[in-house]
Amino acid sequence: MKKAKLLAIFLFLSCFMVLVSKNVNAYDMPVGIPEAWIAPDIATKTRPTPWTSEQAGNYYVDNSVTCTDTNNIYGAPGNPRCRFPTTLNAGAYVEIHGGPYNWTSTVYIKSFGTKENPVWFVGQPDDRPDIQMSLVLHGTYLYVENLDLSNNKGISARPYNLVQTDHIMVRNTKITGTGSIPGTSGMGANGDSTRPFVGFIGYNNTISYLGDYVAEVENDHHALYTGSYISDVWFLDNLTHHNGGDGVQFSHGGVEAHHFYYGRNISHNERENCVDIKQANDVIISENICHSIRPVSSSDGACMVVHYDPSRIWFINNTIYDCNTAIVTSGSMDTFVVGNLIYDISEYSTETHGDISLFRSGSAIRAYNSGDMYVANNTIYSSVLGVSYSALAGYKCDITGNVFSSFIPGEFTSNNAYAIMMSGDNTAVLNSNIENNIFHNPMRLHIDGTTYTSLSNLQTEELKCDDNGGSCFDSDPLFTDIVNNNFYLQATSPAIDKGALSNVYETFNNTYGLDIKKDIEGNTRPTGDAWDIGAFEYHVQIRGDVDNSGTINTTDALLTLRNSLGLSMDSTAWYISVTTGDVNNDSNSNSTDALLILRYSLGLDMTETSWFE
Repeated sequence: MKKAKLLAIFLFLSCFMVLVSKNVNAYDMPVGIPEAWIAPDIATKTRPTPWTSEQAGNYYVDNSVTCTDTNNIYGAPGNPRCRFPTTLNAGAYVEIHGGPYNWTSTVYIKSFGTKENPVWFVGQPDDRPDIQMSLVLHGTYLYVENLDLSNNKGISARPYNLVQTDHIMVRNTKITGTGSIPGTSGMGANGDSTRPFVGFIGYNNTISYLGDYVAEVENDHHALYTGSYISDVWFLDNLTHHNGGDGVQFSHGGVEAHHFYYGRNISHNERENCVDIKQANDVIISENICHSIRPVSSSDGACMVVHYDPSRIWFINNTIYDCNTAIVTSGSMDTFVVGNLIYDISEYSTETHGDISLFRSGSAIRAYNSGDMYVANNTIYSSVLGVSYSALAGYKCDITGNVFSSFIPGEFTSNNAYAIMMSGDNTAVLNSNIENNIFHNPMRLHIDGTTYTSLSNLQTEELKCDDNGGSCFDSDPLFTDIVNNNFYLQATSPAIDKGALSNVYETFNNTYGLDIKKDIEGNTRPTGDAWDIGAFEYHVQIRGDVDNSGTINTTDALLTLRNSLGLSMDSTAWYISVTTGDVNNDSNSNSTDALLILRYSLGLDMTETSWFE
């Protein structure tokens, strides 16, 4: 009987896997980032089966075995070409093995793909070809994947030889330099004044050691970049590190450059910055991890920077740590810093600015020569200075719903720690808003020339934190586990239900048509009676009852399996939390958990299993 039940479980789940794996877009965009023209994880075009001879439009290339290009237009696994073609018609499929490919310095690949019949130029996940030439991609609807570029070579997409270029994707590719100068940048795109480029995706690539990341001399070898006359660019789920420039640089000197989306990337140990935004408008930086940035001759150790007066710059739900400034704008028209976790922001060793200087290092968020700044629902821990705002006439700063906790004096200057420092135009400071924040250890703000260490004086003299008779708190936010950088709120945290809805959420929705009312873990806000303060929205942790219905049943098993397959959980009853579906307490929710939940829901004995619920 027991074996029969287990067999039923296996057949049930097998059928479900077949059912849900069809016609489902598995990729969930980071919060605030719209869908691209295709899902970045779309299935690759199927190779010919069988492939025993040449198949028109399908190229097989492998220079590591006996090969020939003579009287061999397409090649096949038994008779491969030695070189890949460089002009490709709609629907072409090019499969490359072997290497190194190095017959010239730069190869120009021209695609005549269409939306219905794109061109695929691919290696294999377990057999990426070694390409030691730079690739210039031009033309339309060209999808490149599973390549391995070495020897300081990169990939650029641009209108070469007056060819209109748009809708290009590069994914699952590794670009590795030698860590020396000269070098190259990794992957980027631009158009020109008569051929604007619309649509580029860089997804799940690893780019490292381009240029010299420890050199004092500026070498500007960026992992990712955009230029001019380009829009609708998605950089998603990439890993970049130890490059001689930025993790990504958006449009230095850019003209008509806009709508760029940088989401769920990891960038660290870059010579300059993880993110550098220049002449580019409507840039959304969402759900990224950035850390370990240090000052050099051309950069002051900032993780993310904005220059040259772009408009509508959004930093949403990022995790930033171990740098000398987390986010700084030296010139932007309007900047939104929403839902980020920022910690361990330290003063650099050559710091000389005085105690009340707005330009001190160790700032979590700093703005000068800039327009309106909105700082909402961030958690900032162990910084020297929280928010530094130099107010210009006609602008303002809105600081709502943030946690400022456990700040540290300057290590090298002994300058005091401040949660907020704001000065400049008196009217701009007066019109700026500070409400529903937690200030803990220390409670110290410097506003328009006066230092405040008590909330009562701040309320009466500056009319800040005075909503509803007092909206801010000088209390320990009660994080779950600081030692292990777990900033989730304990059940008794004073941050719970004490926040307020910032108008940044309505602004985003009105501008882009998307709802960003999510905390840094993806939980819908608010979950309680009111908003919580900080980046984390408190919720009861869920394990087996994944739809929070009050009962663990087969529906929970089906939802857990769906989630374990990487399928979209949008429009399902899946309750988002860090523990949802993790019934064996291994910090993952996977098919093992689905089986355990199904076993439990069928009333089977759970002893001698890993059931934790």
